[in-house]
Amino acid sequence: MLPDWIADVARRQKRSRITGKVLADRCGYSPTYLSMVLSGAKESPQARERILNALTDLELELGTYEAEEAENGGQEIGRKAEN
Repeated sequence: MLPDWIADVARRQKRSRITGKVLADRCGYSPTYLSMVLSGAKESPQARERILNALTDLELELGTYEAEEAENGGQEIGRKAEN
């Protein structure tokens, strides 16, 4: 089973229409490496952080950044609500 953060990345990419190539470029990764991380074939806490930060930056640029609640107690996690 894949970690929840990977499903979150896929959902956010789809919602914002961000391709793997665009996300990989923003991360400084090859599309192949990004795919390996997002398929669970490679695990890297540093890659996870870089991917999530790059995705958030892209969402902010596109105006698709949304507040989301964490599963534990409904606390906001690192995303700003769009006005």
